[in-house]
Amino acid sequence: MFEAVQLYAQARDFKQATALSDELAKSTNAPAELRARGERTATRYGFLGKPFDLKFTSTDGRGIDFEKLRGKVVLIDFWASWCGPCRRAFPEIKETYAQLTANGFEVIGVNLDEKEDAMRKVLTEFDMKYPTRFDGQGMNGTMGQRFGITGIPSMWLVDKKGVVRDIREGVPRDPTVGMKLKEQVTSLLEEKN
Repeated sequence: MFEAVQLYAQARDFKQATALSDELAKSTNAPAELRARGERTATRYGFLGKPFDLKFTSTDGRGIDFEKLRGKVVLIDFWASWCGPCRRAFPEIKETYAQLTANGFEVIGVNLDEKEDAMRKVLTEFDMKYPTRFDGQGMNGTMGQRFGITGIPSMWLVDKKGVVRDIREGVPRDPTVGMKLKEQVTSLLEEKN
């Protein structure tokens, strides 16, 4: 059933993915670990179509308040230093950010490492300039639980009204395919407020 959830999510049918996740979470036949994943997945997809709210101080000291980001398109990138697919996504995220930040595109990183030095090493290695949240609690910490993160990268697109419009998990294995992030962000930037 969880594989079906993932297939529906890949096909962008979040309604079906959420329904199956709910069913899995409530199943008395499924192992506890799968029920928990179903619950977290349903939590994650429950954010779609709803306003996103988060306030924090980033690792570089910037105060981030999503209420103040209204009018911009925001990518929230949940990642960790040990995540190979996260690293594969960074170049496309950085390129899109560089090309569209002047048009109102922002990127917010949410790091799910347990050790700050591992996170900082990656921030330096990839020269990431956008704000990043770090709490040192890992995947099962406050942020992972609150937003239902079961795997990374998990990239959420928030529109200019502050509403979560898309949740994307993973990256294509073929680097020539790309995530088509620029096209999706451009489309959201062109929408009226």
